[in-house]
Amino acid sequence: SGDNTSNSTEDGGDQDSAQPKRVKSDDGPGDVATAPTGDARAWLLTRRDVPVFRLLRMVDYPRRPDGSLGGMVHPQLQGRDWHRVHSGAPLFTTFEGDTVLHTGPPMHPVFVNEAAYYEKGAAFWITEPEVISVPALP
Repeated sequence: SGDNTSNSTEDGGDQDSAQPKRVKSDDGPGDVATAPTGDARAWLLTRRDVPVFRLLRMVDYPRRPDGSLGGMVHPQLQGRDWHRVHSGAPLFTTFEGDTVLHTGPPMHPVFVNEAAYYEKGAAFWITEPEVISVPALP
């Protein structure tokens, strides 16, 4: 579909190794540049647009009025780090059996249900994809 900018031939012939392979993602900010396959110096000397995810805020687990844990990450969100989540998607299941849905603009959660953040009250972090321009090295 024209998403790969490397110059490989169908028979596996010569390829411009200074060009990184690019991957298209329906869930991310667009084409993603990967590491060069050959001359790294030439690759670094070229200006690049690089997709990144800006960290916006932390989202806590559902809590009861006394502050105790009131729910867990919904199974449909578990393992979906970096994937776009739309309004109406399930985020949490409460211990009473209710489902808490996302209400708002699309978001990209990361570090979903990571054990290291549990004691900090972080069920996941919300990020926003953007593309930054990285100048070529002098």
